[in-house]
Amino acid sequence: MDIQSITLFMVLVAAFGSAIWNINVKKSDNGLVFVTLMVIPQFLVSLPLMFLNPMPSLINLYYILASAFVQTGYIVFLSTAYKHGLVSRVYPLAVGTATLLSLFFWHFFLATPLSFYKEFGVLLLSFGIICFAFIGKRNNEHLSVKGMVYAFACSCFIFSYSLIDTFGIHTATKPLTYISWLFFIKALILFIPMLCLHPISMRTMAVESNNYFFAGLLAGFGYGVAIWAFNHAATPIVLALRSTSIIFVLLLSLFHLKEQVSPIIVVLTIATTLGAFFILGFS
Repeated sequence: MDIQSITLFMVLVAAFGSAIWNINVKKSDNGLVFVTLMVIPQFLVSLPLMFLNPMPSLINLYYILASAFVQTGYIVFLSTAYKHGLVSRVYPLAVGTATLLSLFFWHFFLATPLSFYKEFGVLLLSFGIICFAFIGKRNNEHLSVKGMVYAFACSCFIFSYSLIDTFGIHTATKPLTYISWLFFIKALILFIPMLCLHPISMRTMAVESNNYFFAGLLAGFGYGVAIWAFNHAATPIVLALRSTSIIFVLLLSLFHLKEQVSPIIVVLTIATTLGAFFILGFS
């Protein structure tokens, strides 16, 4: 196996990990508080790594700060989007559109198109993921226009911080330097304002500690792998494979939360899986 194949396999493993922490968020009473608490383990892990690796360069710090602020904006917008539409609809629309934006930018602005089969795979996978946002459910579970606007805004955030981190990791002397400093600064930027806006009691932190600590580690591992992957694979491919976490969430919801699955969901799952095969089969 070459380094790119190993990288893409690790991205898929990380996508499964993302599905697990998404299930934990779904089961929590307050998703925004839960996501805020998830940065605590990321902060604790990144702190010693910062001292074990060299200082980032000035240009690295620019990318790190830009990415940290954009990711904070993404989390705030996503939590607001959840108030206007279902979690299961807003998130697929956001991640699927972000992948398409990345593919468009990669093809036309950077003038480095992927192979035909890879681009077809990314398109098939992305449209399959987006369709999850519009499949019919009960009438009271509709995606509002405002929810769609927020979802598209979230997709711009995902596209932006992914692009920033793609350029940022390429300027880093050591990937762990960039990743550890990013998680450290992001934790500070996100946790302190959120704590002021949504005060969290020590009891809540203690009761939820096992859940958010594990979820935070999985989320940190997942995006850490993605940043590392930006060094070895095209950003649209990494984003496309990361979005397969939605398929894993679906499967976990089916077996763990005992949710029902309609035939159209099965068709969309097959379509997105085929898209992943086109990407991986021609790497």
